Amino acid sequence: MSTSGKNLKRLFAVALVVSAFAAVVASPAQASVVNAKFSASSLKFTSTELTLKLNGGEAKSCNFQGWPTGTPSGSSAWLSNEQFGYTWIKCSDGTYLKMEMVVSAHFDTVANNYYLTVAPNGSVGTTSPWGTWRQSAEGKANWVNGSGSTQSTLTFEESVLGSTSTGTISLTGTITATTTSGSLITLSH
Repeated sequence: MSTSGKNLKRLFAVALVVSAFAAVVASPAQASVVNAKFSASSLKFTSTELTLKLNGGEAKSCNFQGWPTGTPSGSSAWLSNEQFGYTWIKCSDGTYLKMEMVVSAHFDTVANNYYLTVAPNGSVGTTSPWGTWRQSAEGKANWVNGSGSTQSTLTFEESVLGSTSTGTISLTGTITATTTSGSLITLSH
């Protein structure tokens, strides 16, 4: 076999080893998230203050206009605070953000923590403090299970929910999660 043929075989063998190593290294990270489930059949979100931002800058002090409630099914729940299935967030300047609050519960087995994601709905022309927006991003909130008289909480940290024609809208704030009767609700996996 010629030298160039041997070099080609060596190069191919090295490529196989690198590919196999990359697959082994990547596989734990890809398999590190599992679905979590809610401990109760009803869910309610409350908060004292939420902050909406446009492009991480222009901030608005807001809160839910009525507490969103829903019925968990497996690892998901659709919460709303009005009859048509939407969740409205009212800001102190009188403007609103209208969104679909469809959440999914997850557990990261590597980081050892629970979190919720808010599903994007792709709607165009939904109300926001900065004009129409599209709920196009999967917002994420860390979840901490409560215990005894301490309720569970979820925290959004400038979690991008979607965009307007001038930039992205993010949500920051801590939300308390309970059953609709105010009892403790937790996540498990």
